[in-house]
Amino acid sequence: MDALSGKRVAIIGRLQTCPRRQVVARLEIQGGLHQDKVNTLTDIVVLPIGETDGNKQVLEAEKLQNLGKLRILREDAFIEMLNVRP
Repeated sequence: MDALSGKRVAIIGRLQTCPRRQVVARLEIQGGLHQDKVNTLTDIVVLPIGETDGNKQVLEAEKLQNLGKLRILREDAFIEMLNVRP
């Protein structure tokens, strides 16, 4: 069973290493669910490489992470987890 199976994943901002559609397709193949926005049902939030300070969704994700509700991963770590080749 894949580590992402059944996990709700929100990808914030513009990805730097791979096209979003390629990442979402790979996520779905592994049983994950893509979300457009961060909410209390989100399991993982993916942040792009680069500046994200002040982004409303990032602030919400950080608040939920502090409550133990989700994990925040940087883009490069998530791409490696998916085994996607840029």
